[in-house]
Amino acid sequence: MYFKHRYKPFNYRIGNLTEYYLFSETSIADAVLDNLNQMQPKVLSPEEQTVLAEASLYRNKETDLQLVMVN
Repeated sequence: MYFKHRYKPFNYRIGNLTEYYLFSETSIADAVLDNLNQMQPKVLSPEEQTVLAEASLYRNKETDLQLVMVN
């Protein structure tokens, strides 16, 4: 979220896709990359880990259901 907020003026939409950024100068892009390289990796909280695990289980069950319906 930090990146999206800080660099919002550079956001470049391509259709429905919003995760693209356009920088007018190479020096700006280099500064952004330096900033990204200095950021610490995100450590997921126990709650975030639970949400991801539950979402993964749901996706697996949904895939299993689709496979059964195809057979």
